[in-house]
Amino acid sequence: GDVVPKLQIGYILSLLEKNNCICYSLDCRIDKNIYGILNSYKDIEIAVISFNTYDYKFAFKLAEKIKNNKEKIIIGIGPHASSLPHTVVYEGSPFDYVLRGECEYDLIKLIENLDNKNELKNINGLYSLGKKDSAISIIDDVNGLPYPKYHLFGGRYYDILPVDFLKKAMWGYVNASRGCPNLCTYCSPMNRVSYDYKYRIRPVKSVVDEIEYLISLDKNVIEFLDDNFTVSKRFVMDICDEIRNRDLNIKWVAQAKIDTLNLELIDNMKEAGCFCIRTGIETGSNRIIKEVKKYNGDWKKLTIENFRH
Repeated sequence: GDVVPKLQIGYILSLLEKNNCICYSLDCRIDKNIYGILNSYKDIEIAVISFNTYDYKFAFKLAEKIKNNKEKIIIGIGPHASSLPHTVVYEGSPFDYVLRGECEYDLIKLIENLDNKNELKNINGLYSLGKKDSAISIIDDVNGLPYPKYHLFGGRYYDILPVDFLKKAMWGYVNASRGCPNLCTYCSPMNRVSYDYKYRIRPVKSVVDEIEYLISLDKNVIEFLDDNFTVSKRFVMDICDEIRNRDLNIKWVAQAKIDTLNLELIDNMKEAGCFCIRTGIETGSNRIIKEVKKYNGDWKKLTIENFRH
């Protein structure tokens, strides 16, 4: 299947570098000889491990390998740690801290104040043995984050999609927004707790600037990793206009909830380079669609009404 980078790690790497930290990146999904790589980085003082429930056990093995009974700080982030921090930090656990939710800025505060327990109490998203009154962190101004450290992602990530050109697809990844305001009951509670319902968008110029930056790194296909790229039709139309105004010859793909689409929007997306929209049909039953809170109207008529020529 697809193997895409965790952009949150990319944002963290950028912020660490801006704060004069020496940092390394290891993706256990694709890097070979994981423990051999770790042995070459014996000077690690702080490790940040992002994981979900399905790789929970591996994350603990990795944390134990890194710690190896030495004075090293291990921090857990990601959906599982955000949702169930007490299962990550406890007496005897190799993890020292959990940072919940959108923790990019919280991590910098934690590193700067490791020896100042009074300041640690002011980090709302921090969970530890000495601070269990934590909350999910949400970044209101997502435009303040620097671009992810794409050079650490290299060309190792990819999507399995039929891109319409006869050359190697070099994938780049962008978050134009964060959060999703929809209430679909089947959406992963782990991810929802991590990233919240609060929908936040970046300025259009910043989004397209990042696309241009990726093009300068020889990326020729972009995937928007937003939960629901088309929540705001105006936002998407403006991005499409900006891509066309700059004459960017770039293919791209995005995820969309089907009731946020119509023919005008799709036409504009196609003209701006979109070649694929990932969307979920789920079921043909109006009763089930309403029960899972995906759509409150007639699901069967939705596509006909939205895409009628």
